Amino acid sequence: MEYATTEEVKLEPLPCWQHLSNPDYRGAIRGVIQQIEVETGTRHTRDGSQPLGIKAVLAQHPHDRPRQLKKSWAPAFHAASKAARQELVEAYGWFLGAYRMAAASMSQGSSPAGFPEGSFPPQPRFVRWGVDVAPG
Repeated sequence: MEYATTEEVKLEPLPCWQHLSNPDYRGAIRGVIQQIEVETGTRHTRDGSQPLGIKAVLAQHPHDRPRQLKKSWAPAFHAASKAARQELVEAYGWFLGAYRMAAASMSQGSSPAGFPEGSFPPQPRFVRWGVDVAPG
């Protein structure tokens, strides 16, 4: 305890519930906890599982890894809803199509002006200097 210091932690209400009185705030928190307990109990009943318990949790080594990892692809976009994600996927499809059309046009000699806004058009090919047009 020679090097111990006392720290004071001041807890503030969640911003969305700052307008509530202390008893109402405690009631809202209690309601959220009860909802979590009910949902977890329902899931355990449905899946035929149960929580580990204190002894099992304390028996685990903190550096242990799961036997099997969940392997799934990350979503193309992180969005607030499926509709928003779908909108982003469609917008990206439009962007990619416009980019590919402009790249094909550029490869046939057109200027890079047709690329969609926010894209990075490929640089035009380097044209080597001919002997008769070299500087000096």
